[in-house]
Amino acid sequence: MNIIDDYLPQEQVDALDNLTIEYSKVHWIGAKSESVNPLTDLVHSTYQYLTTPALGATAWYNVRPIDPVWHCDIQSYNDKYPADNLPENTFLYYMREPDSGGNLEIGGQKWVVTRSWPPRKNRLMYFDAILTHRVQPYTGNRVSIGIVWWKITPDRYEEQSIDEYNVMERVWK
Repeated sequence: MNIIDDYLPQEQVDALDNLTIEYSKVHWIGAKSESVNPLTDLVHSTYQYLTTPALGATAWYNVRPIDPVWHCDIQSYNDKYPADNLPENTFLYYMREPDSGGNLEIGGQKWVVTRSWPPRKNRLMYFDAILTHRVQPYTGNRVSIGIVWWKITPDRYEEQSIDEYNVMERVWK
């Protein structure tokens, strides 16, 4: 688990907070796309943490239900994905922290969770993209942005380009 607190300067935090954008969509941000808004700037800033090149990233806002399920973001986007092209990391950027709860757990239904990480405003966390994770129940307003950098386009979407920005339908619940 990698954690960077106070990730963005305050002016960028404010710009993200003031961005009017549809929460229920997935945003494709090509690795070489232009800066379009504060979301694309945030996503591009995470590219530096990759060890291998990527085509582009999917980014989405997480406003989780009361009883979230264990999941892996790779499986959320793909029915079959080549094992030799797996994304490296799932990134989470926290825009708002809840009044209580909402910790990130890594594990799964058959794993024992020995540690969880609290959401903190302006925190960037990233971990191996193949790991199953979930958010503990919470009260209040918890908002994060999920980001996954892909080497090839996830198979549930039409081919995407390294230099484009697109807003697409969310393909999972």
